[in-house]
Amino acid sequence: YHGPHLMAMLRRLIGWFSTRGSPVPDPQILELRKKGRRAAVIFLHGFSGTADGTWTDFSRLFVDDPEFSDWDAFSLGYPSRLSLDFPLWEADPGIRLCARSLATKLTSRTLAGYDCIALVAHSMGGLVAQRAVLDSSCFDGRLSHLVLFGTPSAGLAKAGLARLLKFQLRDMDSGGAFISQLRTDWAHQFGEKSPFAFISVAGEVDAFVPSTSSLDPFPVSQQAAIPGNHLEIVRPATRDDLAYDIVRRLLRGNAPLHSVTDTARLAVERREFQSAIDILE
Repeated sequence: YHGPHLMAMLRRLIGWFSTRGSPVPDPQILELRKKGRRAAVIFLHGFSGTADGTWTDFSRLFVDDPEFSDWDAFSLGYPSRLSLDFPLWEADPGIRLCARSLATKLTSRTLAGYDCIALVAHSMGGLVAQRAVLDSSCFDGRLSHLVLFGTPSAGLAKAGLARLLKFQLRDMDSGGAFISQLRTDWAHQFGEKSPFAFISVAGEVDAFVPSTSSLDPFPVSQQAAIPGNHLEIVRPATRDDLAYDIVRRLLRGNAPLHSVTDTARLAVERREFQSAIDILE
C-alpha cells in the first residue's frame, strides 16, 4: 500500500530539487567590446554571479572610457548557483574545473588572438583565475595584469556544513585541500613577485571575505583596501571611485596620462619585454 505512495513522493521530491536553482541562461563569453585590438580586459564573476550581471556597472564605465578605447573587453561566465549540488544528475563544477573552463575559453577562436590579457576577477572568480594561471599554458606571454576583488585566497572559515552540499563552497573551505594546494603552488611559482602586474583588493566592510583571507596571502605591495561590502566593491558609480581607479592605474603602469593608443601598447610591450627577459635568463 505504501510503496506506490512513497515512489510518487520520491518522484515529486526529485522533480522539485531538479528545478530548484535552474540556471538562468547566461552567456559564457559576453562581448562587451570587440574591435580587433591586441589587448583585452576580461571580467570574471564570483560565486553565484553571472557574466552579464556582476560587472555591469564596472564594464559600462570601462567601455565608455576613452582612455581605454584601445582595449577590447569581455565578461566570462561559468556555472555557479545558490542551489545545492546533487551529483547524481547535476552539480555546479568545482573551482579546478572552472579554471580549466577559463583556460579553454581563452584558447577559443574569440579570445586566442590577443597578445595581452588583463584579468579582473571578483570573489571566487579570483580563485578560478589563480588556479588557471598556475595550471594552464594559455597565459604564457599573454597575462599582463591580474586584479582580485574580494577573493578568499586563504579560504573561508565560515564555509561550515554547507561545504558538504556545495562543491564550490567545499573548495573555498580555509582548511580544505584546494586552498592549501593553491597557496603552496602560488608561493612556489611566484613567491612575492609575479611576471604580471598584480593587486588584491579588500572591501573595508566585507563581512563575507575578511581581509585576512583576501589580502594576507600576498605582500603588502600587492594589497589595497577600498570602501564597500562584498558586492559594492565591484559596482563603482563613477570613474572616480577607488575600485575603478585601481584598475585604471594598474593598466597604465607608472606611465602618466597619454594618448588612447598607448595604453594597450604599454601592456603589450611589457609582456614582450618580459618574454625577452625570460629567454635571456
